[in-house]
Amino acid sequence: ENVLPFLDKTEKEFVSKRRLEQGYLRKVLFKNKSTIKCSCCGKNFPVSFVWCSHIKKRNFCSLDEKNDINVVTPMCKFGCDDLFEKGFISVNNEGKIVQIKKVQNDNIEKYINGIINNRVINFSEKNSKYFNWHYEYNK
Repeated sequence: ENVLPFLDKTEKEFVSKRRLEQGYLRKVLFKNKSTIKCSCCGKNFPVSFVWCSHIKKRNFCSLDEKNDINVVTPMCKFGCDDLFEKGFISVNNEGKIVQIKKVQNDNIEKYINGIINNRVINFSEKNSKYFNWHYEYNK
């Protein structure tokens, strides 16, 4: 009863692609810091708990956009990155977090309510086009 059925092995080799720019973007974004603030919730975390998050979905980016440091921002793994990635939150043209999609879970709603209207820490003219893309894509 406590064994998974029909598995004769639990590992498989596979070939995958690697994002060559990701290491460079992380290095520029995080520098040599040991901690960094999440751009959405504003909380300080060790860099190992923060993603170098694409504002505009990477698969929609041109080569130039993929190489633009302004296409990424630090977001914590504790909720902000996932909520942004899945389009529940976005950023308006004033650089403030807004809710796009409604949720059916009190814990998630409470988390979102705690960050709504926060000004994104690194919002600028240089990355506003990427935030605008995200907002329009998810509304």
